[in-house]
Amino acid sequence: MAQRQRIWIDRNVQGILLERIVIYWVASLILLGGTVLCDQWWRNPDGNFGQHASEFFGQVWPWLPSVFLLMPLVLFDVVRLSHQFVGPIYRLRNHLHNLQDDIDTDPVSFRDSDYWQDVVGPINWLQAQLQEREEKIKALQFILSSQQTESEAASTQGADDAYTEVVNEPAATV
Repeated sequence: MAQRQRIWIDRNVQGILLERIVIYWVASLILLGGTVLCDQWWRNPDGNFGQHASEFFGQVWPWLPSVFLLMPLVLFDVVRLSHQFVGPIYRLRNHLHNLQDDIDTDPVSFRDSDYWQDVVGPINWLQAQLQEREEKIKALQFILSSQQTESEAASTQGADDAYTEVVNEPAATV
């Protein structure tokens, strides 16, 4: 199958994933910053705010750019990874909607790299079963309608025969 062209497949699911990552990232930065500040206060409890701020930025500035530059890469990678489980559900949802409209739609398929490959077989089996039953129903409807037509024709023929017998019967003598 072709490469995915869309960035967002399911904004709700992928948005929640990114939101969680950002929340965890901010929480870890706060925890790390708090730990560094507590360590500084523990080592130098008599220092003023300026000394602590200077020492804090002296300790964190070397890794600060990498933290902020790495985050967009992490977010992009999570979106790409999420395609492998959001994409199949998106395809499955569309397939089920198509089945509602037309039972003879093509079987569902996922990309080779997608998760949940084990769902494809049972869904396609169910579709084949539905198609078989649809064909049986159509065949039975055809048989039923042809029997009704024969029955109507026979009852019409029977009524015509009875009318012919009554008309051609000699008149009874009084």
